[in-house]
Amino acid sequence: MSCEGESDRSADGGADVHDGRPDRDRVEGDARIRVLLAEDAPLIRQALTALLSQEPDLDIVAAVEHGDLIVPTALRTRPDVAVLDIDLPGMDGITAAVELQAKLPSCRSLLLTSVARPEHVRRALTARVVGFIRKDAPTARLAEDIRQVARGTGWSIPSWRSRRRRRRRIR
Repeated sequence: MSCEGESDRSADGGADVHDGRPDRDRVEGDARIRVLLAEDAPLIRQALTALLSQEPDLDIVAAVEHGDLIVPTALRTRPDVAVLDIDLPGMDGITAAVELQAKLPSCRSLLLTSVARPEHVRRALTARVVGFIRKDAPTARLAEDIRQVARGTGWSIPSWRSRRRRRRRIR
């Protein structure tokens, strides 16, 4: 698996495809979770790709830097989970999650954000996004959240939820 970025660029100038076999079928009983990453910051995208590639059950099938590349890349690589930055150039991550649900319902979305704003959480809930994680979470937490989202059990925003609970108790 290569994480060189530009050398893995597809012929159409789109996503970095990391397993070299973007159209491969899942093998019956294959426990590996196929993951698409969408993050516009190259350092973060490449670091996440490298770190998550170390997880024995995660297979990073593509990494894209632009929101408009998410859906076409997902249709080509067939991920189980799409880890989507909310703030992307072109299509934002929440809108991309809605389109993924319509065009590739087997792919679940996990949103990645710097700040868990309540309006983002509301939009994500409306879009039926399965999970939400802040960028300052530990890498092991991201890997575990990807596993939970793949199983259909997501929605983890402990810092936002705990602040909200504290505000409710205070009032």
